[in-house]
Amino acid sequence: MRARLFPLLCLPFAWALSASAPVNGSAPDPNPDLDFLRSNAQNVHRSTPKALAIQEGKRLRYTPDEDGNRLPDFSFAGYMGGGVPIPTVAIRQTVEADAADPSRDRSADIQKALDALAALPMGPDGFRGALLLGKGNFTLRETLRIPASGVVVRGSGAGFGGTWIYHRPVVQKSTEMQYLGGISVEGGMVPTFLLTAKGAVERRALTEVPADASLACGERVIPVVDASGIRPGMEILLEVVYTDKWLEAIKRPMDWGTRTVVPRLRRRVASVDSAAKTVTLERPLSLAIDRKAGLVGRCRVHQILADTRPYHIGIEDILFLSGYDAGETDKAGYFNDENHPFTIFYCEGATDVWMRRCTGFFYSMSLMTPNGSSRVTVEDCAMLDGVSRDTPATHTGARKYYFNITADDMLVQRCYGRYARHAFVGNGTWEGGVFRDCYSERDHLNIEWHQLWGYGHLYDQVACHAPIAMRGCTNAPHGQCAAFSLAWNCAIRNDQLGWADLWLNRVPGVLNNWAAGCLLLGSGRSARAEDAGGGHHHGELGHVEYGGAFMPIRSLSLSQLGERSGPEAVRAVSTTAQREGPHGAVWTDLIERYSKLPIWMDPESAPWPGWERWVAVPPANGATAAVSAPSFVRERLASASLGISTAEVDPGARYLSDLTEESFSVHRDTLHRNKRYADNQSASIVGVFYPKSLLLHPKGDTRRGEVVFSLSDLKGKSFRALVGIEDQTAGRGSVSFEVQLWKDGGWESAFKSPVVGGGDAPLPVEVGLAGATKIKLVCLDGGDGVGSDHGVWALPSVK
Repeated sequence: MRARLFPLLCLPFAWALSASAPVNGSAPDPNPDLDFLRSNAQNVHRSTPKALAIQEGKRLRYTPDEDGNRLPDFSFAGYMGGGVPIPTVAIRQTVEADAADPSRDRSADIQKALDALAALPMGPDGFRGALLLGKGNFTLRETLRIPASGVVVRGSGAGFGGTWIYHRPVVQKSTEMQYLGGISVEGGMVPTFLLTAKGAVERRALTEVPADASLACGERVIPVVDASGIRPGMEILLEVVYTDKWLEAIKRPMDWGTRTVVPRLRRRVASVDSAAKTVTLERPLSLAIDRKAGLVGRCRVHQILADTRPYHIGIEDILFLSGYDAGETDKAGYFNDENHPFTIFYCEGATDVWMRRCTGFFYSMSLMTPNGSSRVTVEDCAMLDGVSRDTPATHTGARKYYFNITADDMLVQRCYGRYARHAFVGNGTWEGGVFRDCYSERDHLNIEWHQLWGYGHLYDQVACHAPIAMRGCTNAPHGQCAAFSLAWNCAIRNDQLGWADLWLNRVPGVLNNWAAGCLLLGSGRSARAEDAGGGHHHGELGHVEYGGAFMPIRSLSLSQLGERSGPEAVRAVSTTAQREGPHGAVWTDLIERYSKLPIWMDPESAPWPGWERWVAVPPANGATAAVSAPSFVRERLASASLGISTAEVDPGARYLSDLTEESFSVHRDTLHRNKRYADNQSASIVGVFYPKSLLLHPKGDTRRGEVVFSLSDLKGKSFRALVGIEDQTAGRGSVSFEVQLWKDGGWESAFKSPVVGGGDAPLPVEVGLAGATKIKLVCLDGGDGVGSDHGVWALPSVK
């Protein structure tokens, strides 16, 4: 294979550029990047960029740009909002491989195990359990459906020496726009795993940001028209609606309207100043909200009432092969069949979801499609040799987006891609995506936010063979693609002649993008707001600080996480190489694990000669049991060791949950008797199930739920119960409990609890009933909104 060498800016080394196409099924050329990485890992600037400075005590400080915008806080990306280790969930179901007939379709066997797992009660840790697939080959003909929260699918190692799934071709015909029309066998949208559980985020409008407000990216204090309904700890959502003036400022794409992109920023309230009508957010803004200049027409503030989306779902430790027709090729000899599975995991509208330690071959689109989800982690995964009509020789859009952020606060770390169209990419109006310590080779188009106004994203230590782009396009439908985003300590060996290595734009008064510590090593060796063609993009060059060396802070997102949540949180989600290793240490590890794998092998011939025992074994995380991220996480993780038991029922007691009430007022006008919020399973508190219970979810408008019973026919002397938050909230929610008795024509308070949080141990209640003719049980919002406030009166008895 021929190679060309280019002089490298002001560094005494170069990367070789591939000039000819590979032979399908061959061994790849030696990767030229290892020598570079090993020899230049310590090539580090001794100063910090102007956009970021270090105060005494090593604290981060952000320097505003000309419009007052500061770098966002990128540390909230990933499972549980960052800094929380992905748990190892107990195995509840097992399916073994069929060694005698590995080509037998196992779809029904695995689906049966998934359905059985989904029918199990939710444990105190928020999981039903894990399905373990044994070592060997599992052939699939159908898509596998995950029907409930709390389900994990785990293999025995991603490789032919562990668990590998061969999803054979199932699509009979293809369409030109097959990736844009939803899940459809006829349209090519065939995932290997599909999340079928559904839910929604419920909210109500409280107030809005006033018309004279001008808020820059990085602000934490926001003005509101009315602060009376907002309290510390409350979860709110800021909904931003732009104006025609904003569309003109970003060179309105022809099919964009003011409702095409509507950012929705979910935040928790740190404090409220009712007199000044200001709210301080725990997390700063990751975009600008400028109503004063007429760029934003409205910014409503909503209270999050409940989040019933599926959660705690994971896929791990499996090698996936997507079958394809090797008889279909383009003129250059690249395989281009599309009648086969397109993504491994499609999980629309979920939260706290992950894929880890998985490897995928030949899928035509992506490893994971998390459309509309939030707090997603993809780590230690690889995607290689996608097969679609998009090839290095024939460009066709909407294919081979290997690691595609289509969710809020999604973290992709320690991941590898080969022969992608866009290896590390984002699509849609989402916030807070982070690519950390990732490497791709032989990509043939940009690493970028692709379209529709992604904001507050970070490329943190990404190495690639294509440009990195954070820019605006005037052609539809891409529009202004990325805003308020940053490339940090990236190494760009761009093979595209004439294209800039780094594209990023700034529109004064509207948006900025930043880059720092990036090595520009490719054919373009420059940073521009436009590509060589000109006219296609708009704006001026964004904020760029680079000089052929890395910044001294290795990972900005991990540094921000450590400052926010402490060193334990950093150790929980990173490896030793990420914390202590030289720049590029993770890249060299990824190259050594994946780069030598043969190219575009035939899945029908797997396991491939010489790779029969191969398993990609990533380095272990530095996670510890104690995590300094939200307190309820620590409590829930601690409670996970308590096991699962069922409380005994006293046959001599009368349980209020078995009686007819006089009245009640609760969320959705539904009183849950002897069952939890979402199904007919018994309610549980910290791992103990209670056959007799009353679940009172406070209403959003009154922030209270209550039920009244007559005591006229009950002869007991006292009322007893245990009170707490139902385990289905997975540690969320906060409620205070109260017992009132009707005596002498009025209600008297007989018991009041402190605020009880999700994961807290239940509190005992005992109240004497002398002189009372009625009893009222009350659940009150704990001060942070009624979302997940599943207040349970367990064993509510009179005796």
